[in-house]
Amino acid sequence: MDAQFVGFWAYDESRKLVMSEANYDRAHNAWTDGAKLEEVAAPVYFAALKEERLLAVEDCFTSPVTAEFKESYCVPHNIRSLVDVPILFDGEIIGIICCEIVGESRAWTNEDKFFALIAADFLGRILESDQRRQLAKLLEQENLRMSETQLKALLTALPLSMAMIDRESRYMAMSDAWLQQYTFTVPNPFGVAVWDAHEHYQDTWKDRIMRCQAGERMGLDEEYIEISPGNHVWISWQVVPWHNLQGDIGGVVIACEDITYRKESEAKLNQTAKLTALGEMAGGIAHEINNPLSIMKGFIDLMQKSVSRGQVDLVMFGQYLEKSSNTIQRISRIVQAMKRVSRDSSQDQKVSHGVNSLIDEVLDVVKEKFRVNGVRLDVDRLGIEVKIDCRPVEISQVLLNLLTNAFHAVEKTPGGWVRLSASIGPGRTRLTVKDSGPGIPKELREKIFQPFFTTKDIDKGTGLGLSISRKILENHDGKLYLDETIKETAFVAELPLP
Repeated sequence: MDAQFVGFWAYDESRKLVMSEANYDRAHNAWTDGAKLEEVAAPVYFAALKEERLLAVEDCFTSPVTAEFKESYCVPHNIRSLVDVPILFDGEIIGIICCEIVGESRAWTNEDKFFALIAADFLGRILESDQRRQLAKLLEQENLRMSETQLKALLTALPLSMAMIDRESRYMAMSDAWLQQYTFTVPNPFGVAVWDAHEHYQDTWKDRIMRCQAGERMGLDEEYIEISPGNHVWISWQVVPWHNLQGDIGGVVIACEDITYRKESEAKLNQTAKLTALGEMAGGIAHEINNPLSIMKGFIDLMQKSVSRGQVDLVMFGQYLEKSSNTIQRISRIVQAMKRVSRDSSQDQKVSHGVNSLIDEVLDVVKEKFRVNGVRLDVDRLGIEVKIDCRPVEISQVLLNLLTNAFHAVEKTPGGWVRLSASIGPGRTRLTVKDSGPGIPKELREKIFQPFFTTKDIDKGTGLGLSISRKILENHDGKLYLDETIKETAFVAELPLP
């Protein structure tokens, strides 16, 4: 982002003051801390932090958001633009990531904003993960020797959403975060069985609790659940047994973290990467649509001239109309393919979809870009249509990204080619994208699936495509990898057969 200053500012316990805990000055390669800003001195700025997920100020000298500390901070340091992003910990703002530009004002791009959001979310997740590890370690160490009263007191004081239940699955203790996150059917849930204390309780959770009562330890990094009628959230959860002083299982402890914001951020990032790939193909798509329109205009001009001369040839008109109809269908296929690939599919259910159909839908978007730039695109479809259970839009996104990467690898190479092939193996279908490019150096192969890692020019990619594509396939019980047994660069997407 080319920022002069980047810093982490933390809220104090009163949440009326932020203090710089780690502020980096790039020009002087120096770290500082200790600067403070109180809400009483900047009420407008503090209010904006509470109301907005991101503050992007293009000119700190004129913006009302920064007016309160313009003379004391912005002017002395010549800070003209900034992006401030609150960092959330268990739903609460605990600090801010601040990126500041010196000198000329900056018009912040969507990529700048998304990167700052993801950086803040990443830091929040690190802090939450560290807190969970500390708590898990504490519970592990104290589990066998703590009295029931001490364990209940610990849970009540925790900042995370946690609850403790006994052998009869009755509430014994819960944190304030648990009380705030869930609704109850009784005024006092303590001593009430979990499934009787909530109006909307799923049998799945009853089964999980009973299994943990028998000694299992269970958990999921992410799950989409309905916590009340019509109210869905993403959570990360763990259910583990706790033991009494005799070493017997006394009940279970449930820990749940609301990760809805994180999932929404991931969905936005996913959509951004998808639209970036589509933007790469936009020129070819425009050409693909413009050519048919020119053909149709030529037919219409010919018919208009024939009518003006009184020389109406119905046979010829019929041929022109048939060709125009075919041209319209061609344009319609391209537009429909764009609509399918570009829409947000994060909440789609898996459906049975043909592999060859997926290939054809992506080719409608990319083939003209290849043709116009002189890159040969070879396609080997399956001999028969084979269906897989998937979210078609997401698999199309994976193919689009792999083809876009291959195109960039060969676009400046005379005689460059890309080959997309489909094959069937034991219980799996394989989609392989191979190109004639220079290949990926061995020292970079371990990094290519890391988020934000890219070897492309700044206007050719964000470094997110491969990492997002791999996660999409993992969510489909598949995998994405670089096949190093093949001489050319070849990425393989594998998906399970039904």
